[in-house]
Amino acid sequence: MHTSRNTPMKLVMMTNPTNIKFETETINRLFREGLDELHIHKPDFGKEAYIKFLDNIDSEFHSKLVLHDHYSLVHLYGINKIHVSRNWGNGVMADFILNRIILRGKKVIKTICTSSCVDLYKAVRGEDEIMLGPIFGRSMYMVNNQLFKTEEIARAVRHCKVPVLGIGGASLENIEVFKNAGFAGVVLQKSIWASADPIAAFIELRDKVNEVIEEPQTLRIAI
Repeated sequence: MHTSRNTPMKLVMMTNPTNIKFETETINRLFREGLDELHIHKPDFGKEAYIKFLDNIDSEFHSKLVLHDHYSLVHLYGINKIHVSRNWGNGVMADFILNRIILRGKKVIKTICTSSCVDLYKAVRGEDEIMLGPIFGRSMYMVNNQLFKTEEIARAVRHCKVPVLGIGGASLENIEVFKNAGFAGVVLQKSIWASADPIAAFIELRDKVNEVIEEPQTLRIAI
């Protein structure tokens, strides 16, 4: 599933884990500026708060949402993708509860997250997409601390049978690493939400991604 350097990377965002002012209004604007997908990650939200949040996102964008919880809402909002955390466990009973009771047989795209390149070499077991990260960590001494070698990621991504997205620390300064590694997409969070102007920050990064795609000769690495 290694992507060509001329293949556009999907731009994905994760919601801020806690409420922030004008978040859903910002999300609607981000979609209009080219955001491809949004993960609804609100670990402290009960079902009613989740519903209120979804109600404030324009219905035309519901097909671009990924639920991290309250999966039964896929039926109410026409959502076709969920993120399955490790908390769900695995096995026949967990699969039965999720697929037959909660999803009621609805076919959805399932994503998971891993912090190990080794997992990309393993057999795919029900997941349709994998997020790998964090790619960059933050420390007192290194603002952009790359946690994996780009070549290591690229080899694992090439081997993986499903699309792999990079998550963790993506910014204007390092977005080329995500393209060089062959990720099908990049997941954004803090670089956008921590900005004084999230829309402007997203547009700047979006345009940088487009430049990366248009100038592949500047992105050569040995694999």
